[in-house]
Amino acid sequence: MYLFLLLPILLIAADVYIFIKGKRALKAQPKSVKIIAMILFFVCALGIVPSMMLHGRELPFGLTRFFSDLTTDWMIFVLYMTLLLLVTEIPLFFHKRLKKSFLICFVLTICIMLGGYIHYMHPGTKVMNIVINKQVASAKKWMKVVAVSDLHLGYATDVKMLQRYVTMINNEKPDLILIGGDLVDRSVAPLYEEPFAATLNQLKARYGIFMVPGNHDYYANVDSCSQFVRQTSIVMLRDSVVTLRNGFQIVGRDDRSNSNRLPLETLMKRTKSSRPIFLLDHQPYELRKSGQLGVDLEFCGHTHNGQVWPFNLVEKLIFELPYGYRQYGQAQVYVSSGLSLWGPPMRIGTQSEMLVFNLTFK
Repeated sequence: MYLFLLLPILLIAADVYIFIKGKRALKAQPKSVKIIAMILFFVCALGIVPSMMLHGRELPFGLTRFFSDLTTDWMIFVLYMTLLLLVTEIPLFFHKRLKKSFLICFVLTICIMLGGYIHYMHPGTKVMNIVINKQVASAKKWMKVVAVSDLHLGYATDVKMLQRYVTMINNEKPDLILIGGDLVDRSVAPLYEEPFAATLNQLKARYGIFMVPGNHDYYANVDSCSQFVRQTSIVMLRDSVVTLRNGFQIVGRDDRSNSNRLPLETLMKRTKSSRPIFLLDHQPYELRKSGQLGVDLEFCGHTHNGQVWPFNLVEKLIFELPYGYRQYGQAQVYVSSGLSLWGPPMRIGTQSEMLVFNLTFK
């Protein structure tokens, strides 16, 4: 609660700081340049107002996305512009002044943001070779599982970017595809304006495609998300267990947004401990419990690994495992940074990723 109050205060303070520094930097410029700069500044700084007013309303996709992108991009600009300007204040303690510091900070900030965008447009593929000391009911003793999370379809990820993701996934020729929550960004409305369902239906996997909901799927109304998913070949798991033809078991937990979701202990009673158990849970909480209850492999998302520096450092204070691989007793756990992202289309100090689990059973 306090964090949500603190963030707007910090944003306003940073806006004022940048405005004062910018006004000084433009002191010698013509009046026309000052007016244009001031108009651009206030359009960007106040863009959050119409963005909040439009939130939840069914308006044209282009209009809603414009204000959404404007707001989130501005936040990143303010973050790095403020940090860089504060660095330029250091020479003042030694009675020295850096010439054209505002211009230098502005150019560097734009370069950082462009670099973050380019980095986001080139997601990585991470391969994990996992041994599970259980048998499957099949002559084939290995499986290739592609796991992704946080696609945020709609305002964050358009259908063109989704097509790139689908191609990435299909190129791996997976036996099984798993989606670890936040399939939808914050509304299903844009998913009906473009061929999102048809694009998702291009996904191919021998044993099928399964997902669990995430907190953003709840923001967008989880029942509406379920209705959309039913138009695709994806099966949404909400506190349910699926056993594949080879005996491989998928435990799909509902998101923590549902305060009435079933305890993991209850779900695990529906499984056979002699067969491999894969747990899908969007938010990485209570990871140690997974190992205690007999989970073999768990996949989570949600954190985005902070998405942009320095928020990845903040994530380490919130989550025991904000990103990467760790073993808790029997359970091998992987928390993904997500294939796509929320908000600004940038990855700064983090990596978008698709996970390929090469599973071997013994």
